Amino acid sequence: MNTRKTLSLLLVTAVAAGAVGGCGLFDGKAKEEMTESLTSYLEAVRSGDYDEGRQYVEGRDDYFHDNEMEPMQAKIVETVFAETEFEIGEITIDRPSATAEVTVIMPDIYSLQDMGYNFDEYMDAVSGIDGTMEETLEFEFVKGEDGWLIEPSSTEDFFAFCESIGEGIDFGPLNEYTAAAAVDALIGLLAEGNIEGALAMTPYADLRSALTDFDGLDNILSVYFTSLIYELDVVEMTDEQITMHISGSAPNVEAMMTIALENRDELIEAISQSITAGLGADPSEAEYVSYFVEPIIDSIDPATLSTLDGTFIVTADENGNLIVAPQADLNPIEFSFPGL
Repeated sequence: MNTRKTLSLLLVTAVAAGAVGGCGLFDGKAKEEMTESLTSYLEAVRSGDYDEGRQYVEGRDDYFHDNEMEPMQAKIVETVFAETEFEIGEITIDRPSATAEVTVIMPDIYSLQDMGYNFDEYMDAVSGIDGTMEETLEFEFVKGEDGWLIEPSSTEDFFAFCESIGEGIDFGPLNEYTAAAAVDALIGLLAEGNIEGALAMTPYADLRSALTDFDGLDNILSVYFTSLIYELDVVEMTDEQITMHISGSAPNVEAMMTIALENRDELIEAISQSITAGLGADPSEAEYVSYFVEPIIDSIDPATLSTLDGTFIVTADENGNLIVAPQADLNPIEFSFPGL
């Protein structure tokens, strides 16, 4: 028997087994690290602590931290995730990358669709749902100097998944989130100078022709509403309407009008020319804008704002379209809707 060859074979076998065993040991530690990081990340997303969550993402480039979900969808995710379990499954390592499977076990919120709940009632009922629904997601990892970190693209995919939760459920057109979004949309249209679009969202559509024919008003509104700094809160909510309170700061309308009226002689001449134009004579829009509109725009100083305080009433028409009615206490923008 060749003892030397036998011994050599045994040594080679032992070294190979040790290498495999060592690789398995390293993989075990890597999987443990990824499991801990992924668990911490998911809990950070659940609690909305995106500053905490981003430390587990490569380059701290977390999609949740850098992007904002619509408030209504964020409420759905918050409510559902409060009753959700995350189970981390198989982790496959292919250095320097890896893939981890996560099973998301959520309440079956679709089971409530026929209950006739409004949005708030729907959210309140989620905690009592017995049935569950599951979705298996994949998170990609990369090995760097700071250990195993989640690939940013996986956080974007997870964000997209969260945005899909509750997709297709009809919560009805009117709730505090859709009402706030409607007021934001109205103010946004006015900031764009889109008078026709803004009036279409209000009960004052019959004023459309008169206001859109007012040369320069779109510019006044654009400069004014771009200067608004505001917050919205729900004051009162019924099945038929929601009253939203707006607070913040805005340009002083009375000061603006005072400045615009200082050149009274020129203004009277401009108005006279406008009336003449309306009777069929050649219009002189440039002078009208110069005497009346430009002084107002020039007087809008974002650095000197007055208090903005008032209310909107938001309702839904028979087609589910939201109608926003600024109320008479909303003096700073009262001029935008003559007849209030």
